[in-house]
Amino acid sequence: MAALLMVPRQRKERIFRGMVSHLNNLTDNEMRIRYRFGRDSIAYICNIVGDKLRRSTAKETALTVEQQVCIALRFYASGSFLQVIGDTMGYDKATVSRAVNDVTNALLDVKDNFIQWPKDINSKNRMKCEAQEVCRVFGACAVLHNIALTRNEPLEDVCGVHVQQDQPVQVPNFEGEQDGRHIREHIARVFFN
Repeated sequence: MAALLMVPRQRKERIFRGMVSHLNNLTDNEMRIRYRFGRDSIAYICNIVGDKLRRSTAKETALTVEQQVCIALRFYASGSFLQVIGDTMGYDKATVSRAVNDVTNALLDVKDNFIQWPKDINSKNRMKCEAQEVCRVFGACAVLHNIALTRNEPLEDVCGVHVQQDQPVQVPNFEGEQDGRHIREHIARVFFN
């Protein structure tokens, strides 16, 4: 008898947030503050890595290429934790992690178009303190930096201070033991003291 009086609970309909276009909702200045790139440069990056980031699923919840690139650029620009980036942009930490990983790998796939390694012996000898392999995030940042230079993006710090263009850095020769710790200490002494 009591079962007849129980009304089945109506299931709440799931609401998916729409595809927010970060390129259209922010001014160019706000985009430079948040992502360190302007609208045209972000669209250029999306075109470069679009084929590798486009999802083959027909789900409404799949991230667009633009969303993935904006998440990764926000992570690179702020250097903050994935959780903070996710909370700020409205995504889960795992989603942010996947997006940053995918965009980083996609940028590294096109690195040869933007990063030129020295080819002659003299140039190689000048770079003795260079790491053997490029770390993934640093490699992606190098690609983005070179894209910004080729697109003539103004290099400004968050505080509005103009950043100098790439100038040759004079690194004194390192004569100590050729292991990671000593080279790291040498680089830290030269650049951070």
